[in-house]
Amino acid sequence: MDGDQSVLKESGLAERMKAAVLAATEAICRPSSEVSGVVTCTIAAQVRLLVPGGGGYVRRVSESAAGAGSQQALTEAAKRLAEKNI
Repeated sequence: MDGDQSVLKESGLAERMKAAVLAATEAICRPSSEVSGVVTCTIAAQVRLLVPGGGGYVRRVSESAAGAGSQQALTEAAKRLAEKNI
């Protein structure tokens, strides 16, 4: 994600592309230490926009949510992440 963009020029892709987006995500879930049967999950995403000429940016976002299970908590965390960042 933080690497050198010279490979885009060397491969000829920089001349053909308008932009490229790289994304890395991670999800971590753990049982609540305070409430029995509740799981808390955090989703983190790192997004890098690449544009010809070496410009672009990196953005890191994360969101957490709790639920009755990991699926419910992940779904809610993803929903919050999307609502705040898209």
